[in-house]
Amino acid sequence: MEDEEAPGFRLGGLTLRAFGVGGSAPYEDWIDAHARVEAPGATVEVRGTWLRAAELGTLLHDLALMHRDLRGTAELRCIEPTLRIDMRCGSRGNIAMTVEITPDASTQAHRFDFAIDQSDLAPALVGLRRILRRDPPVSPG
Repeated sequence: MEDEEAPGFRLGGLTLRAFGVGGSAPYEDWIDAHARVEAPGATVEVRGTWLRAAELGTLLHDLALMHRDLRGTAELRCIEPTLRIDMRCGSRGNIAMTVEITPDASTQAHRFDFAIDQSDLAPALVGLRRILRRDPPVSPG
């Protein structure tokens, strides 16, 4: 993935990197982002300003609670249909993660299911905090 120095995170087969705010108005918090999902036999990538800092803020909140309590759900719901993440923590700390990603919602749909471990959450939280420290939400999620 280009620019490995850009803040980002990995969970399961998903890697997300943020390259800064892409909107021009002071109230916009659209981030130029690159997401890549890899699984045996498939790789799907998207790049552009389809992600809002407020959406990442919601994911950070949900993941922090999941990490602390070892239960619950976390999700990323983007206004744009480019990326969606749903995570559910099982009774033993195991986490089921579904990623839906598409570079073109009118012609494609890609779904990936991953089993991740609670130990994967801490590094993802660090990455999310780095993104949001640089590009904080300026509009409600």
